[in-house]
Amino acid sequence: MSFRVVLERHAEEDFTAHVDYIARERPEAALAFIDAVEQALTILADRPEIGSPRAFRRPRLAGIRMWIVPQFQNYLIFYRVQDETIQVLRILHAAQDYTRFFREDE
Repeated sequence: MSFRVVLERHAEEDFTAHVDYIARERPEAALAFIDAVEQALTILADRPEIGSPRAFRRPRLAGIRMWIVPQFQNYLIFYRVQDETIQVLRILHAAQDYTRFFREDE
């Protein structure tokens, strides 16, 4: 059974920003990035527990998992499994301090 994948607004914005950034110097790499993220999301839909759980202090952040985009290992997908849905919260570069994206005041 495949889960439904939903990209939240921040994840969509992250994805678009990464594609735009990569495309500035390497348009063909940007296309490969798009394909890699789409493939990663397909894998998550089939195997939602593949990502590693992340620990946050705030209860509202419970259940967030992280998984690396296989062909672009510097990019991380943060998601939560709810019922039969994969809720993609963020798609971030590994160099970014991901904890700042999950603060209470967001």
